[in-house]
Amino acid sequence: MLLTNGIMIMSEDINVNDASLMAIEWEEYVIFKELLCMVPSLEVHLMGSSEEMVTTIAELIQKGINSAQADNTKGVKTTIIDWITPKGQSLNLHIL
Repeated sequence: MLLTNGIMIMSEDINVNDASLMAIEWEEYVIFKELLCMVPSLEVHLMGSSEEMVTTIAELIQKGINSAQADNTKGVKTTIIDWITPKGQSLNLHIL
């Protein structure tokens, strides 16, 4: 949705400061523009691609997001375990 909505707004040349955009649409468009700045030539690929290819690109971006979140969660778990385990001792869990 983020990519397709962003492309629609760009292609229709809608003024993003116009009241015609709802708050959520405006926020999504800001995120879309930030994504375009972070990924070189993404705009060119999106604007020249079929709807099917845009969907594929969106799925790949989502897969990357999910992977990054999983990596962050794994790192947080390790850090918390290190934090709650007394130095020089192993963590002993009591299962009820």
